[in-house]
Amino acid sequence: MKKITLLFTLIFGFSAFAQLSQDFEGAFPPTDWTVESTSPVETWQQNTLGIGTGNSAQVLYDFSQDESLISPVFTVPTGNSVLTFDVSLSYYWSIDPNENYDAIVSISSDGGFSWTQVWDETLLGVFNNYQTYSIVVPLTAYSGQTNVKLKFQYFGDDGASLDFDNIIVMPAPASVPNCVSVVSPLDAATNVATGVVTFEWAPSTTGEVATSYDLYSGLTAGNVTNLVGNYSTTTTDITVTGFSTTFYWKVIAKNLAGEAIGCSEWSFTTGANPGYCLNGVLYPTATFTPNCNGLDNAITTAAYAGEYSNVNVVSGTIYTFNSGTTDFITIANEAGDTSILAGATPQTWTSNLDGVVRFYSHIDENCGEEAVARTRSVSCGTFVPLANDNLADAQPITCGNLYSGDTSIATIDEANATQFFGVDLDAPNVWFSYTGTGITETVTLNLCGSSYDTSVLVLTGTSGNLTAIAGNDDDNTCGAGHTLNSRISFTSDGITTYNIVVEGYNPASVGAFTMDVTCASVTPPAVPNQTCALALDVLVDGVDVSSDNSFGDASATQPACDLFGSIQDVWFSFIAPATGTVDCLVTNGTLTSVNLATYSGVCGSLVSVSCTSNQTTATTASLTALNAGETYYVQVWSLPSEQGTFTLRLTDPNLATEAFDTTNFNAYPNPLSTKNGNVLNLSYNKNISKVAVYNLIGQEVATKSINANQSQIDMSNLSSGTYLVKVTADNQVKTIKVIKE
Repeated sequence: MKKITLLFTLIFGFSAFAQLSQDFEGAFPPTDWTVESTSPVETWQQNTLGIGTGNSAQVLYDFSQDESLISPVFTVPTGNSVLTFDVSLSYYWSIDPNENYDAIVSISSDGGFSWTQVWDETLLGVFNNYQTYSIVVPLTAYSGQTNVKLKFQYFGDDGASLDFDNIIVMPAPASVPNCVSVVSPLDAATNVATGVVTFEWAPSTTGEVATSYDLYSGLTAGNVTNLVGNYSTTTTDITVTGFSTTFYWKVIAKNLAGEAIGCSEWSFTTGANPGYCLNGVLYPTATFTPNCNGLDNAITTAAYAGEYSNVNVVSGTIYTFNSGTTDFITIANEAGDTSILAGATPQTWTSNLDGVVRFYSHIDENCGEEAVARTRSVSCGTFVPLANDNLADAQPITCGNLYSGDTSIATIDEANATQFFGVDLDAPNVWFSYTGTGITETVTLNLCGSSYDTSVLVLTGTSGNLTAIAGNDDDNTCGAGHTLNSRISFTSDGITTYNIVVEGYNPASVGAFTMDVTCASVTPPAVPNQTCALALDVLVDGVDVSSDNSFGDASATQPACDLFGSIQDVWFSFIAPATGTVDCLVTNGTLTSVNLATYSGVCGSLVSVSCTSNQTTATTASLTALNAGETYYVQVWSLPSEQGTFTLRLTDPNLATEAFDTTNFNAYPNPLSTKNGNVLNLSYNKNISKVAVYNLIGQEVATKSINANQSQIDMSNLSSGTYLVKVTADNQVKTIKVIKE
């Protein structure tokens, strides 16, 4: 449980008619009061800090609690009477409703021999931390009784400390108080300023005296039901937000007999939006002095909308204020009562004063608040931009050269939060361009060895209409200490101008970088199955299929588990067997990073089934609950620097492992036709025990027991198409694909 502190403070004064009155200001325990304790650690004591002011009776938490503070015998007033008291319950951890009560008040009418519980903390419902409550317990049922005692008890083990104070037994008032009258804001007042508004009312000069007041609010007449709070005074300050808004409110006077009835509602309307916002709390507390070096100085990265920061400024200096991406900014004087400038982030201002200004940020011009972290920053001074700070000034590059730069003195150009191969344009960046030599070539951009977490993106097009063709955030082959650096290859057609942007992982990632540019002849991909549409059909037969993703093109399908760079991939497809289970094993040869994803659906509209990335050894994806007969796709990929050979094996784990000696097994002819009688001949160096024929949706359409080295399977009665023939011999299974014309 979490420690919270709840204060229940009585707002009634002492009464001349009290039959019992105790405020614990004298010796403790008071005369004729007794303490009963079962705890060897903690028991009742005097708390000099008390509840509100003065002292109180307190018992601290221990792990086995049953502590009682018992009053002397007293007489209950005749007629209607009440018990009132203050109680503070300070929790060390959150309350479990299934645990025992903490605060209990009981009464005895026989001098303490038997007790009846009259109040416990659960009668308050859901507590609000540190909120004041008025505790009133009716004692009319004990009217005139003379042998009465009260017991104030801490019981339970859920981690609370307990204080009681200002215990009074007194006659209840004869009637409820009359309604109050409005003082401020006046009823139907207009143009009331938002922010802290003082609410004030005047108690009735006739009838019973009110001892507290409930303040209610609402946004429609006749529906003023939101309890703002209970107050012992006739005034309170409340923060009001919302421009050109009519608020309704009322105050209900209360005493021990009840509350006033039939009281009026009042209203007031706030003024129109002034175009600035001066509401909010200070964060952080220290006044910030920017380093006027032309760079963005973060005041805090944990700012909320609805706060302000104090900033030291110098007359004649140009300042630019930033908050989030769309925040509304107000710069005000040090007192916070006059706006200097306001508008959407960023805001630039030439200071005309030496001193402190307030830098407010809100979610919009209506001064909305939001408890979501954003960066609040300021820049100032003379800024000399980099020569290639913008796309329009991109620096041309050529093959065989090394380029360097520093993004810590760059700005953000072509800002875009969209992810392109895991890279988005949200950090200070610099620009390069590459135009080919008239021939197709592979261009590699190597940022390994840079000083910070780099990203690199290759785009075509023009400002505001750019298309990404390759990108990389992290290349884990860059070596120890540089796995957050980047490396990417792309194919230049020899004609197009390619825009290259170097930035960081996020706005805080800046620093020095190097970029080695190399070019090579384009080598055709090692295998043709470069896209989903060209996927290679693979049988679920436990046989290794060799492949190679070397020199592949950049994939248009970014796997869900590898979002930080353009990749080279190859594609396969298979038909799910009747069991609905397939083990998909990729074993790397020269491929140095095993990355494997499987999909259902159709090319162009794939649905991810599994995804595994950045493995250095053979990796298996165990697929279950597949739809028999449905086509599934397998994507194997790597970064260009990790490309190489591998094998793919698809196995149905619910069938026997196939380990045929394929050199001594023959199945012919294939395809079958009427010319060869549609008869499949089988021979093996071991006895063939069984042959089963399946269609492509996994249905068994023929079976034959053999127990011989040779056999013939008559498939003349089957329709034209492709079939899977499973041959079982020596507890081993071999699956072949047979086409019947």
